[in-house]
Amino acid sequence: PNLRCFRYHSFKEGKDLEYLRSILAACHNLTELELGIMRKSISSSPVTRGSIYLPNLTSLCLLMSNRSGSRYFLDILTCPSLRELTFCVQGTEELEVEEDDRAILEPRRIREVLIRSSKNPLPLETLRLGGRGAHEIGPEYTAGLKDLLSILRNLKILDLRMFALTRAALEMLTIPADGPLDSQLCPSLSEIGRGDMRAGEGSEIEEES
Repeated sequence: PNLRCFRYHSFKEGKDLEYLRSILAACHNLTELELGIMRKSISSSPVTRGSIYLPNLTSLCLLMSNRSGSRYFLDILTCPSLRELTFCVQGTEELEVEEDDRAILEPRRIREVLIRSSKNPLPLETLRLGGRGAHEIGPEYTAGLKDLLSILRNLKILDLRMFALTRAALEMLTIPADGPLDSQLCPSLSEIGRGDMRAGEGSEIEEES
């Protein structure tokens, strides 16, 4: 119960996620959590059984290849003190994940987590999103990203990696010379990063189709 930091990476097929849920439910004092679920599939469809409340968690990192797994954790975690969030999709092609169950970037689901976890103003200061392929960017990514950023008044660092860095994303963060400042997304933003998910991979800005 006094555990402060928990990092877990799983590549083994056949396990469901309930065992991991039971571990997290007992770790109320976590301040840092990193979960990497790199599997072709989840052995059974996970069932959400109430949220897991982590009142002291300030840093959350989710690295996912499977959509049912990523949605599972986004649905159960409640983190009112969260200041740093990383969500990256990776391994969907290498693991040959079925197309309809590949993890994708869904900013609106992240928005739901943050709203559920804390009242305005939200404390989140750093947001990192990443996807290695165009197929890992959801069809409503741009609109969802704008909805997400619109509630992050305290966000200071935004890091969009690989295909998460689209031209549309940059345009929505650009303030026209004659535009009103009160319409600015993320008024506290001081840094926009374009970090690669792995050194040496391309970092071209791609337009959404």
